Amino acid sequence: MTEVEQQDSLAARIDSNKYSSYLKLTRVTARVLVLAIFQNCQKLNFRNAAKILTQADIAKAEVFWILKAQKSLRRDLKSGKF
Repeated sequence: MTEVEQQDSLAARIDSNKYSSYLKLTRVTARVLVLAIFQNCQKLNFRNAAKILTQADIAKAEVFWILKAQKSLRRDLKSGKF
């Protein structure tokens, strides 16, 4: 699975409407992205799951949602929705 396919499947699994704040959404996304990286490295265990999130992890989650929003907007513009 390519990184783009993995990110699309992660976005499908995380319902952005479920979270009441942007901070919660980014923290959950950061946690999922960190676990996905550890799963690919085959070092997934409870110690890694409880790892404290770094600012870089949260920044990656923010970029993840920005790219997702841009893709969605591009698709809507092409379909003539706007």
